[in-house]
Amino acid sequence: MPPYNAHEPVVISSAGVISSIGAGLEQFQAALYEGASGIGPSEMFGPEAVTAEVRNFSPQQWLGNKGLRILDRSTRLLCVAAHMAISGSGLRADAPPEEFPEVGLVCGTLFGGLHSIASFDWSGLTDGPNYVSPMEFPNTVINSPAGQTAIRFRLRGGNSTVCGGMSAGLYAMHYAAEFLRMGRERMLLAGGVEELCEESLVGFRKIGALSPSGMLRPFGANHDGTVLGEGAVLHVVETARAAQERGAKAWAEISGFGCAHDAHSINEYDARAEGASWAIRQAMESAGVQPEQIACIISGAAGNPSGDAVELR
Repeated sequence: MPPYNAHEPVVISSAGVISSIGAGLEQFQAALYEGASGIGPSEMFGPEAVTAEVRNFSPQQWLGNKGLRILDRSTRLLCVAAHMAISGSGLRADAPPEEFPEVGLVCGTLFGGLHSIASFDWSGLTDGPNYVSPMEFPNTVINSPAGQTAIRFRLRGGNSTVCGGMSAGLYAMHYAAEFLRMGRERMLLAGGVEELCEESLVGFRKIGALSPSGMLRPFGANHDGTVLGEGAVLHVVETARAAQERGAKAWAEISGFGCAHDAHSINEYDARAEGASWAIRQAMESAGVQPEQIACIISGAAGNPSGDAVELR
């Protein structure tokens, strides 16, 4: 294995996305520029629930019918994103092994297939362990979406699931970049997936994080909570050298990353924002950039008053 090179340029050369505002990069981009919102009455839980779900989700148009029955919603979302990312990369998943390099997968998630986990456990508790379905067991581990996606697309490289809360997708991107700089992989799919299910909806409602008004108002004077959504995105991440060798165009470079934990309370943020500020400083130092060079800041503000206050500070 070659030595670790912290200065090895790591780039994004393709991506796949499915979300409440669109499936595929073109549709997703157009919706973003139009200011479209995926928030509305839920088709899954009834009009009294307000969500940002992937409506009329039909993975067959990308994945076909074969093998879908055993895949839960998280895995189907991730498989669709993987299909799009691989297709956009110029690789063919159905190509012979010598034409399809060893590609790995790093998936970030908050809950994974939470509904599958809860349903299987509930069945075991109420009906007894002798009556649970063995076919459903593989979906009860949090790395099931990443594993099932790797099987479906013959991703023979490393396979990791990163559970990093609501920043899990960003952690996955950093994890992938470090693996490439270590020389342990040549190409990785990296990103995240989250499904919307009754269990997550009830959980967020119980801790008071959901907006009672069903309105998402980041940094707004009358913000009262968040609205849950779902989706999946995977980027094709590789070294700049590897991309150049195969004639792929680099869209962006991953040049820095920072993370910090600011333990304060189990369900509250520390308004001093010391942890968040330290994470920003780490990212800038690792990228070698100064504050005046920053041209765009993309906030993760979710409409939660305390969380928004930290980001604003």
